[in-house]
Amino acid sequence: MKKQNITDKQNKSLPARKSKKAQEEVFGFVIIIVMLVIIGLIFLFFYKPQKQDLELEKNAKTKISNLLYSINSYDSGGVSFQKMVEECNLGERCNALSDTLSDMLDSALEKGSLTVGKQIRGYSFDITDTINLTKGNLTGNMIGSSVPVSSSGDLIARLNFYY
Repeated sequence: MKKQNITDKQNKSLPARKSKKAQEEVFGFVIIIVMLVIIGLIFLFFYKPQKQDLELEKNAKTKISNLLYSINSYDSGGVSFQKMVEECNLGERCNALSDTLSDMLDSALEKGSLTVGKQIRGYSFDITDTINLTKGNLTGNMIGSSVPVSSSGDLIARLNFYY
């Protein structure tokens, strides 16, 4: 009987040791998780976008939209921009429209009124299935806008600047 009592005591203390060891492992796991969360929060705090950058981007988007609306209201010798686009969509006067658009966009960039906080390296301008103009380096960050250029709304002008 004594032998059985000793083994019963050993069996009863064995689960207590396993339980304590499991608690220590869970506690260590929780500490690791808490440390990762703290490191993540510190990372987010230091790498959030600067308020000034967001303001510059918002300002640039407004300027791009204004430029597109200015282009859309362009009139050349009694022919509206919308009419020129519709004619180009039919296959007429596309070279004149491309030249005019290139001159307008180059002029806007030369005056330096459009800034994104960094130098603009290139642009792409396209009108649905009609015109596609590109100039410069079209990689990196991009900011742009779009407007409808036909009364039916099926032709859309998209202007993207790359910086």
